[in-house]
Amino acid sequence: MMTELEALKSRHSVRQYKEDAVPEESIKILQDEIAKINKEQNLNFQLVVNDPNTFTNFLAHYGNFTGVRNYIAIIGKKDRDVDVGYYTEKLVLLIQSLGMNSCICASSFSKSKALVTVGKDERFYLGVCFGYGVKQGVDHKNKPVETLFEVESGEAPEWFKKGVEAALMAPTALNQQKFKITLKENGKCRAISKFGPCSKMDLGIVMYNFEVGAGKENVIWE
Repeated sequence: MMTELEALKSRHSVRQYKEDAVPEESIKILQDEIAKINKEQNLNFQLVVNDPNTFTNFLAHYGNFTGVRNYIAIIGKKDRDVDVGYYTEKLVLLIQSLGMNSCICASSFSKSKALVTVGKDERFYLGVCFGYGVKQGVDHKNKPVETLFEVESGEAPEWFKKGVEAALMAPTALNQQKFKITLKENGKCRAISKFGPCSKMDLGIVMYNFEVGAGKENVIWE
């Protein structure tokens, strides 16, 4: 199984899937990780396998989704956007490390058809479809680095540069990259989201990628 960094560098969003079944061993690994996240973070992520109906509505068709039968419903208490994005990306990289593909979806599927339970005080944030892609996906375009990252004093250390490289590979809604990460003079990192659809969830995704690239031991968030 590849490392998180290897998974991060090889992963691209994929919307068309083969009929190949996901091995039970891989499903068990995902279930165990989801259970761990839910317990430690008080979230309610739910894995669904062999459901051919949730990604068949008009939005899924418009988004060019085909063959989707497996997904993770990203569910949790309201106002947990950054945390939701962070742990969604953790699962996405795990899926990639298991030799599969995935796509994070905010609206290109039918939440009402999903075979999940959403509590009254919870929000159905996202769906992560996964399986074996027909193709492996393509790179997305990035904004200029100087608009997304800043160093307050001196030269950027090597770990920060590696974090930047990884963060630029993070999937964000409509490839907007509505975020900025600053290395403060005190050595801590500050991550902010700019206004835009799913921008706070995107920030969590970016923060996770940044940590993977920089080394989690090097990153202290302000």
